[in-house]
Amino acid sequence: MELRRSRARIDWVFLLTVVVLVIIGLLTIYSTGYSPGKGGTDSEFYMQLLWIVLGAGLFFLTISIDYHKYVEWALYLYALGIFLLLATLVLGSYQRNIKAWIGIGKFSFQPSEFVKIFSIIALAKFLTLLGDAVRDIRNFFISFLVIIPPMALISLQPDFGTALVFVPVAFAMLFISGARVEHIVSLLALSGLALGIPLIVAYFKQTGDMEGWLIQILSSSKVLLMISIVLSGVALVSFLVHFFVRFRLFMKFALAVTVIPIGLSSAAVLNSYLKAYQQKRIAIFIDPEIDPRGAGYNIIQSKIAIGSGGLVGKGFMKGSQNQLAFLPEKKTDFVYSSFGEEWGFMGCFFLIAVYFLFIYKGLMIIYHSRDMPGSLIATGVVSMFLFHIFINIGMATGLMPVTGLPLPFISYGGSNLLMNLVAVGLLFNIEMRRYVH
Repeated sequence: MELRRSRARIDWVFLLTVVVLVIIGLLTIYSTGYSPGKGGTDSEFYMQLLWIVLGAGLFFLTISIDYHKYVEWALYLYALGIFLLLATLVLGSYQRNIKAWIGIGKFSFQPSEFVKIFSIIALAKFLTLLGDAVRDIRNFFISFLVIIPPMALISLQPDFGTALVFVPVAFAMLFISGARVEHIVSLLALSGLALGIPLIVAYFKQTGDMEGWLIQILSSSKVLLMISIVLSGVALVSFLVHFFVRFRLFMKFALAVTVIPIGLSSAAVLNSYLKAYQQKRIAIFIDPEIDPRGAGYNIIQSKIAIGSGGLVGKGFMKGSQNQLAFLPEKKTDFVYSSFGEEWGFMGCFFLIAVYFLFIYKGLMIIYHSRDMPGSLIATGVVSMFLFHIFINIGMATGLMPVTGLPLPFISYGGSNLLMNLVAVGLLFNIEMRRYVH
């Protein structure tokens, strides 16, 4: 009876935003697959319709089970996710140079999409068990052991875009769990060094401009490791001084200095780990005109499509970049560009407004959640959606590198759509159960 009353308190505005996004996605996929010569759309529209029906079923299944049960099953769900990722590396099939799909008859699914949800639930349980102990720096770093295995296995596919999703999710959940802000800032600085240096080096390698002394230092793994050793020695001396004189300033200095050698060492490893095509993607992100007919073609055509939409767009099924097949990956990576060409600035503004309302409602669920597991799961889900939206739209407009992350509810793809609807089901689950006492 209590659960029945909670169902009556469903946030209908939130539900409407999800329905609107799904309809926009379905119409965009219909339009992108439409061929005047054939007089209809392609089979992917009907497949997406099927995924919507299946996703609706999973949505209702997800909200029918108390989310505390999912927290109880967290270890089993996490183990299942790791098993599926290992199976993908052995039995998976390649699509777009990524071995991320497992085939079942005529169908295939992408386990990494569901592992994101499993990992969020597992990390929520772990942080709940830690409680205030997460403020200890050792426990803070131990928390990342939950996301490192799935990140590593997904990186081996290699799907670095999906692997990166785990990072902002973990930071957001740690912040909500009560981790120290200085620990989070230190790790962000470390990540900035570890990722920023390889990005800079990759760009200059692709442009052939390696003359400057600074870029030569940054591109040399030996030099970076030597600097790391020296700074590690400085940090060690500071720790020893703190140990003997108990002056807290030396401890803070040592912790701050420690971040730098770890970041530089990680950058040295990534410098040699980045493949040529990944370096090219980075360079093209900074300047697509480096290779306008090759790697930069996608971004250039995406910008042309969005820009040609003008204020109100060219109209449904009337986008020239879309219909004449100039725009690549028009149903997946660059679906926002397809939408922008047909509906223009006003359409894009409306879509972003719906996403804004969607995220706002998710934040309200976090704020009103009655316990820590619910708050943490909702935080993980909302931050995951926000990262996908920000990266995909940024990618289509040339503000972010091409990573292959789909636009939630809009991009074509069964696994991603099913995962999105399950994730939304978790949010509704947490919202509804706050009325059950």
